[in-house]
Amino acid sequence: MLVWDEVEKAIQKEIQSISGSLANGSASTIEEYRQQVGKIEGLSLSIHTMKHIIKLRLQSDDEDDQE
Repeated sequence: MLVWDEVEKAIQKEIQSISGSLANGSASTIEEYRQQVGKIEGLSLSIHTMKHIIKLRLQSDDEDDQE
């Protein structure tokens, strides 16, 4: 397992934990709910950004190898 796979797995686990808490009614106010949803959005964006950067780097490495 590569490092970024482990990072993604850990972030996904945190997203699932927050989602589960929300589903069980852990947010007692709309502000708490918004905060938790914001965390999920931020973590999801982190995964997307990480994958995008890794893809670009791998493509760049492949192009460098072909030259």
